[in-house]
Amino acid sequence: MKTTKDTQAPFTVATTKNISTLVKQEADKTGRSKSMMGAMLIAEALANRHNPEQNITPSANASHG
Repeated sequence: MKTTKDTQAPFTVATTKNISTLVKQEADKTGRSKSMMGAMLIAEALANRHNPEQNITPSANASHG
């Protein structure tokens, strides 16, 4: 039987705030909307989920229009 710990997302409140800050900073730098940067960040995180040790940051390709 799964416990609550098994089913919880591996994010803390601090992590969520850091991601929110990162998305805003990237949006400000690139001139894109926060929604677009958030979506790109999530897509990249999902693409890299086989390597959880990797930092979640937008790639160089993500910041080019």
